[in-house]
Amino acid sequence: ESFRTSLRGLWELFADLHLPLPHCYCRYRGHVPGVDFSFGAPYGTITLKYFQDHRNAAMDKSSSPLSSGGHFPTLFSPNPNLVLIDRWKTWDRSLNLPSYNRFNLDAYRSRELAHFYQLAQQQRKYYLDKTGTVPRVPYFVLPVREQERYPIPTDLPPLSPKKKWYLLRNSPENLRTYQTYPSGKRVSAQERQRRDCSFEYRS
Repeated sequence: ESFRTSLRGLWELFADLHLPLPHCYCRYRGHVPGVDFSFGAPYGTITLKYFQDHRNAAMDKSSSPLSSGGHFPTLFSPNPNLVLIDRWKTWDRSLNLPSYNRFNLDAYRSRELAHFYQLAQQQRKYYLDKTGTVPRVPYFVLPVREQERYPIPTDLPPLSPKKKWYLLRNSPENLRTYQTYPSGKRVSAQERQRRDCSFEYRS
């Protein structure tokens, strides 16, 4: 009996020294400033609703060029189209898509679209390539003006004196018209023409 009494005394001493956490109490319902609690809503639900309402109010104030703000899917949303459960129900529509193909389509147009899709995928690989080994798709190359590809002579930069001398020296007007024999004698083209005529006449 004395042993039980001593254990009870130790337990009471331990209970007095040890303070349990607040959520271990039976009637603890938490505290959020400005929120009126009731017995029908526990602390977790009312706190989540408080923060969700605060988040919705902040999201409604946001704005973007293509949206009025507040279009974010959440568990508790004032818009029923944004509730996650409603979106999960609408996902079943993708499972019931028709798996058949129509035969009254334009075959040439369908083939053209399929070819364009393949070219688009090749161009996508070209954009994602970091090594520079994937060739560029000519279909997506933008055309340039004709004068950029074939400039006219007036658009060319001025020639240097050295290049001018080289072009004048190699022009057809300044080419050599004489023939030099091994002996060092030079015969003009007119004289060669007269000799050829005389040789043809003699033959």
